[in-house]
Amino acid sequence: MNKSSSFHELFRSILNSSESVHDAPQSFKNDLIRIILSREDNVAAPDDIGEYFGPPKMPGTAVIGMRLRRPELFQDTIHSNMETYDVWLDRILDQIVKQVIDKDTTFRTSPLNPRLTETVIPRIKEWLELADNQGTRLQDLIPQQMYEDVFIQMVLMITTGNPKPEIPCFYREFNEMGYRLAFTLMQCLDKSGYSKTNSAAIERLVHIAVLSGYAGINLKSSASAASTLLNRNCIPVDSSWVKDLKCVQAVPPADIKKIASGMMDLSEELQGQYGINAVPVYFEEVVDTAEPTLLAFFSDDYLETIIDLKRFEIMLDRNRCLSVLFIPRKGRYGNDFAHADIYRVIGDKTFKRLVEHYETGRFHISRSGPMAGCIDPRFISENLIRELDLLSSNRRLILETKGCRNFEMLQGHLTAPWYSSFNCNRALSIRTVGIDLHPVFIRIPPGLKAYDGFDNPVIRDTPSGEIKGVRFAGMTTKDLCDALKNINYPSILNKGRNELGIDTL
Repeated sequence: MNKSSSFHELFRSILNSSESVHDAPQSFKNDLIRIILSREDNVAAPDDIGEYFGPPKMPGTAVIGMRLRRPELFQDTIHSNMETYDVWLDRILDQIVKQVIDKDTTFRTSPLNPRLTETVIPRIKEWLELADNQGTRLQDLIPQQMYEDVFIQMVLMITTGNPKPEIPCFYREFNEMGYRLAFTLMQCLDKSGYSKTNSAAIERLVHIAVLSGYAGINLKSSASAASTLLNRNCIPVDSSWVKDLKCVQAVPPADIKKIASGMMDLSEELQGQYGINAVPVYFEEVVDTAEPTLLAFFSDDYLETIIDLKRFEIMLDRNRCLSVLFIPRKGRYGNDFAHADIYRVIGDKTFKRLVEHYETGRFHISRSGPMAGCIDPRFISENLIRELDLLSSNRRLILETKGCRNFEMLQGHLTAPWYSSFNCNRALSIRTVGIDLHPVFIRIPPGLKAYDGFDNPVIRDTPSGEIKGVRFAGMTTKDLCDALKNINYPSILNKGRNELGIDTL
């Protein structure tokens, strides 16, 4: 019997009995913890990951186990209610079990359905207490940014008896609405002249792609979107539109166009302007690069990504020095764009030129992206590292990630210039970046941390003055950007020294 079948047999045996997982061999517990944390089978060696993502670290702002020891870190303001670990865990697990029942039809008629909560939640709590061979408990290996993905995985593992269950698409209707909205939006932009290779077109697409994260934020889960600190509902979507696929298709085109127009209008309003704006530098370093350059792009939301694909088409039309490695999710996670989505999207005539760039080897599509709702640098695929090695050979590498959770997970210390953009709408993005009420388009120099000291917070009001007593990270991204301005960082780079060498002195 090989190791895999032995693990599966013991896994099913424990699930079907009153046997405690704590009595299992340590090797089994190690394997179980590893599978819970990541579905990626082919993880690259730490040194190889470090070539791009920097030294090994615990990703994210804090692990969920910190709720036991320092619950105040999860209190967004000094005036917020403090929730204990046990209360938080019961609330979140109850929500996620109900989400699985609601979205996965196999559970609606299952005999387990009436007692899912009472059978699944105690098992998950037991697993969270498991320790690996270093003595670290599972709850101290799960970043705050990943708990929803991990808990969904655990619920499905227990209810299906499969250590690697298929993850259902919880946002199928939402993404289908995003598909309609994205193509309507591109038609509106095309009529306004924003499909050409001029700078205004690219800048507008970059901007609207970021702002598109507001579309339907009222329908997303609390883990991926809403915030108790600030929840800006700028572009709401009627929940009846996404009740099922028939409802999505029944929405009149005029109503879709109204949402698209709202996104375009927001890009011109004060609240839609960047709180941190590195777009001019992005044009110099990426869009108009004069040297062979590879942009490795990690996508995020479905709607946002379709808009980003359009701007990549235009960027590649404009500059032959540029190549793009597009890295979507490997699997279904929330409302994120998956590898399975790409060929339907670029198969539309709207993306005719992007297909040409794909066929000529300037637009590359990775099958080895993150197997979670955000990037976990502990579990980067070996195949992705090989793609980066191959495609960045004799090219300058630039990294770009979308979404606040990717930003919070990576933290910084990357070995290449890193661009990241998102709306500061969630509590954690506000507390790490130091901006509220605005989107951001950030450049983090190689070797530097994007934020630091989340566990040593500074209490102050938000820049807008709307929220008092917020627990900001000891060093926010805004603090970093302000410091770089004060030392005239661009002039230091112009002296011709290696940027990573400067930043790691």
